[in-house]
Amino acid sequence: MFTYSSPPLRLVPSKVVNDDFTFSLVDGFRCDPDWRICCCSWFCTPIRWADSVGSAEVRFMGFWQATILFATLQAISGITIVGSVAFLILAVMGRQRIRAAYGLPNGTGPSILWDILTWLFCPPCAVMQEALQIEFVETEDMAKEPLLPNGAGPRAPQQQTFNATS
Repeated sequence: MFTYSSPPLRLVPSKVVNDDFTFSLVDGFRCDPDWRICCCSWFCTPIRWADSVGSAEVRFMGFWQATILFATLQAISGITIVGSVAFLILAVMGRQRIRAAYGLPNGTGPSILWDILTWLFCPPCAVMQEALQIEFVETEDMAKEPLLPNGAGPRAPQQQTFNATS
């Protein structure tokens, strides 16, 4: 949904592995290369999350559907336990879908438990980590897609990305 270019990363992630997210939970706080991911994760969480899960790589649900559902469940979660559980299920399902899109372990007990704990203890950190993964790491499918003659493609040519299979 959001289309803007980011400057190149100043600090390249220390790891590009297939068993976990490329960026750590706190990498977003560096605002590298862009402060927008950090600020949107903290102050516009439903929008930033919906942009991530609605991306072409993940395709969990549409942007507006995700925004409305996330914001509604987030509001209800402050009122009822059922709302809190439903919100957590939605967030973990989205994170598991991101894991699947990038070939990371998903659907296993440890990955689900880790995602639950991440969302329970720091939701904005989870949103930042997911956004960084989607914005700066290529899936196998994206690495195979050629850029169109005008330079358009899965990523803007000036944006630095890392291959998830490296």
